[in-house]
Amino acid sequence: MNPTQKEYWFAELCLERDYYDVKWWTVQLEQINRELDSLMEIETTLLNRSEISMSLLGLRRKNTLVLRKLYQFEIDLKKEKEYGKKLYDVGILRAYQNSRKLFQEILAE
Repeated sequence: MNPTQKEYWFAELCLERDYYDVKWWTVQLEQINRELDSLMEIETTLLNRSEISMSLLGLRRKNTLVLRKLYQFEIDLKKEKEYGKKLYDVGILRAYQNSRKLFQEILAE
């Protein structure tokens, strides 16, 4: 069965939505990283408490790891948007849901 023009349009729409969602998530996490950097600077100049420093550093490390995964997914979505010939499938949807879950978990911390 050949995909219709409507199915291609729907696939493009879903990819576009996913791409911009992931882009927004990365912008938010980058902002959190900048805030954590500021907090770490304040901690080192004013407080000098190792437990706070380690906690901030651990949170920044987790945030950076999630950012790396989101950047990779963003690149994959962009490639699929530009060069992909397949329809929006379950694999892309699962990857999107996993990325959203990572984003929500890091925000909860």
